[in-house]
Amino acid sequence: KNNKTKDPNALIFPVARIRKICRLDPDVKNLSKEAVLLVTKCAELFTARLATETNSMAQMQKRRKLIPRDVHDVTSMKEPFLFLKDDIGDLIIQQQNEEKRNGGGSHNGKGKKKVSDK
Repeated sequence: KNNKTKDPNALIFPVARIRKICRLDPDVKNLSKEAVLLVTKCAELFTARLATETNSMAQMQKRRKLIPRDVHDVTSMKEPFLFLKDDIGDLIIQQQNEEKRNGGGSHNGKGKKKVSDK
């Protein structure tokens, strides 16, 4: 086999982090290794589907850049994601409030404000 060929079943998300997140639920006492691997794979598949739908939303608006509103639109319109609608809406409001507190403006994608030419 070629070493550059990736295993399609390989996990991307850190399994230890997913285990910690699962343990935040007070009802969860013990998790088998197999259960954590299954939850991790499910989280990856769910995230990939959300990303695909979000990308489609941006493409429908003839944009290549994804914006938070695209995620909100997907979670507001697509049945598998409706349970996230309120939480994503709250996150967008929180993000907008933080931008207002920090002076707003556009960012260069690296967390720094762009310097406007005057």
